[in-house]
Order: sequence, then C-alpha cells, then structure tokens
Amino acid sequence: MKAFLHFIVFIFYTTFSWTQDFIPKKSTLLHLSYGLVLPSGNLPFNYGGVPSVGLNYYWSKGYFTGFDFHYMFGASVQTDVLENLRSPEGHIYGNNQAIADIRLGWRGWYSGISLGKSIQQKGLTFLLGLGYIQYQYRIQEDPQSYVPQIADPYLSGYEQLSLGWSLKPGIGYQHLDGNNNLNFKIGLSAYFAFTSLKNNYQLAAADYTKQSPHTFIGFDLSWILPFFSYNPDTISY
Repeated sequence: MKAFLHFIVFIFYTTFSWTQDFIPKKSTLLHLSYGLVLPSGNLPFNYGGVPSVGLNYYWSKGYFTGFDFHYMFGASVQTDVLENLRSPEGHIYGNNQAIADIRLGWRGWYSGISLGKSIQQKGLTFLLGLGYIQYQYRIQEDPQSYVPQIADPYLSGYEQLSLGWSLKPGIGYQHLDGNNNLNFKIGLSAYFAFTSLKNNYQLAAADYTKQSPHTFIGFDLSWILPFFSYNPDTISY
C-alpha cells in the first residue's frame, strides 16, 4: 500500500509540475502495447487475464484523436460449450474411436477511434473511444482424431460469435522524454460492449448474450515512438 501511495504522488507531481510541458501541436505518437483484459459480469470468459496487443495513433497539442486495434486471446474458459458431446467420463471421441484432445479458449478483437486529452508530456491522459468489438469461443480440434460434430457447418453453433459496438473510456499515465530516451504509457480502460449473437442457431446454451452490454477491464503498457513537430519547418524524431 505504501508503494502504491508513492506511485500516486509521483503521478500527480509530474502531472501538475510541468505546467508548460505540453505536447507540441501536430505531433504524432505511435503506441505499441501489450496488456491484460479481464472479462467481468456474466461473461463465460471470466477466467482471469486475457493477453492483448494494441496499436494506437495520436496527434495533438494537449487534445488528440486516435485509432487503435486490439487482438485479444485466452487459453481457458469456465463454461464448457461441448458438454453435450462428452461421455459420462468427460471425454469426446473422434470417428476413429480414440479420445480427442479438444481444447477450449477464447479470442476477440476491438477496433475503434478515440478522442482525448493529455495534460502534459509527463502526466495524465484521458480518452473516450468508440469502436467495433467481437468475441467468441475458440475450439482447437485434435488433428489426430477427427470429430465431425465440431466441424463445419456445426462449428459456428458452438463458437457463439458475438459482435457489436463498444464504448471505451480510459485513463493513463504518459511519460514522454524530450530526448526520446524513455517514452511509455500505463493505461487502464473499460470496454462496454453492446453485442448480439451473429448466428440464429446455437448448439450450446448462450444465456450470457441476453444481458448486454458486457464489460471488460483492460490494463496495458505501451512503448511510444514519438514524432514531435515544434514548428512547420522542424520535425524531431
């Protein structure tokens, strides 16, 4: 707790002590990010963290617009959508009568635009994004034991592809070094996904789709590649 309080003090000190240290107008900040996404609420993917990658594009003097894309994937779930295919012992058998090693995971992506404001080069950043999101179960088949019940056209009945629009508010601490030695951002964001099932037929229960919006909490660390423009004739890399 003491270390956390020191971190908060450091953020506010750097935010409000650099009062003239604004990001130059017409600057471009390229973000390469990696983080975690935590599904919450009634989603069947609430099994811990989901790694994600993102790419953000910013330009501003204080205010900015951006575009970002995140690919999200996870290797575990809590809801077994293949339960109706399992034997009493919990196995799924292929057409060769061997036990098939079928693995369940989760994947999705988000792409959107955002508007926001950075207080200073070293300080807090706020944004509000609007984008498109989709997510589904990932069923990894066993190449050694073919299971026709989860092959096309039946596979999509178990994947439960959901898609729609999402709001994405966020806050973060951004550190930009004038000498380009250390440029990073630590961000916390939320995804409020207003989605529905793409397919009209489902081969497994999907009760979670009845309670949209679904919420995801994201945490990411970004490495920033800045292109500062201090005047129309000078660009610093």
